[in-house]
Amino acid sequence: MERNGNPPDCQDQIASAGPYEEFKPTLAISVVWTVLATVMTVAGFILFALVHTQVGGTLGGDGSLVEYGSDNDTLYFSLRLGGMVALLAVVIGALLVHEAIHGLGFWYFGGRPTFGATIVQKILPVLYCSAPGYQFSRAQFSVIILAPLVVISLVGILLMPFVNNGMLLVTPLAVNFGGAIGDVWMFGMILRRKSGTMIEDLKDGLRFHPPEARRAG
Repeated sequence: MERNGNPPDCQDQIASAGPYEEFKPTLAISVVWTVLATVMTVAGFILFALVHTQVGGTLGGDGSLVEYGSDNDTLYFSLRLGGMVALLAVVIGALLVHEAIHGLGFWYFGGRPTFGATIVQKILPVLYCSAPGYQFSRAQFSVIILAPLVVISLVGILLMPFVNNGMLLVTPLAVNFGGAIGDVWMFGMILRRKSGTMIEDLKDGLRFHPPEARRAG
């Protein structure tokens, strides 16, 4: 199916549903998201670790996950339970803040956000924030979906000079970076929609309301 004079886009898996179009991730897209999220998480860890070292921090410090040293020319290392618990807590906290920022965006532009968790195509567990029944312009929805990635990354970088143990900061930033694959993917889809298209966020996808359908209505 052609859209806006462009050739068919098999990646988007857009389905026509009367006056609007819907996008819901297929199994193939979910697999691609999982792979890309893993790659982005690793890349994000390297990127934020490099930035953290530039401001004078280290990946160790008090409360580090790993304790290492040598005893009679024998190297050893051990995992610290306290550090692992703290790391898990900040990662979960970053994921919750990510969805909260989505919710603030929906609320700011007049929507009523709802929150939950699901597994996309039974392979990709995700938290979500949605506002079914509310429509947003392309600019508004772009702000809503990109805000968590931008805000959390910038705040994390600003906090780096004050956090000696980089693992507790770099890891959640990397997880947030990789976890934003769905947001970045859908942002690309929004850029390819006509000017005047309104977007509705569903729990399991997006609904695009083209300008001609709204005029006809």
